Parts: sequence; structure tokens; C-alpha cells
Amino acid sequence: MHLTFKDLQQKKFTIEAEPSATVFNPFTYSNLISQILEVKEKIHESQGHDVEAQKLIYSGILPSGKRGSSRNRKNPTR
Repeated sequence: MHLTFKDLQQKKFTIEAEPSATVFNPFTYSNLISQILEVKEKIHESQGHDVEAQKLIYSGILPSGKRGSSRNRKNPTR
């Protein structure tokens, strides 16, 4: 399976990953960590970005559920 990413300079690149590395099963949370690490290691091999410095963001949302960017969001207190 091909996964497409963009880096901070908006450069697109693709890596090959096993389909099991892209499926989230809430009953196997411990496997999720190893799957994310596997994808990050493939990014490191392909692009040279340090695994520890990588933050994977899906559609602007971090794995913690927080938004990756505050741009284009209205301030509700104004």
C-alpha cells in the first residue's frame, strides 16, 4: 500500500507500507505504537527525517486529537 505524505516545505513523497500498519484496532493499542514507529522508520529511510522529530498529522489533526495548526480558526472570545 502506498502512503503519501507532505513535509513542512509542502514537498510530497510516498512510502510503501503494509496494510496492517494503517489499520487502527482499539483492542490492540500496543500494536498501534509499533505500527506508527514502523511508518516513521520508513519515512526516515526515504527522507532522512529523524524518527524522534517526526509528528504525523492526519487531515490537520494530531493523534492526540488536537489540531495541528491554529491558522484559519476563529477566536471564539472575540
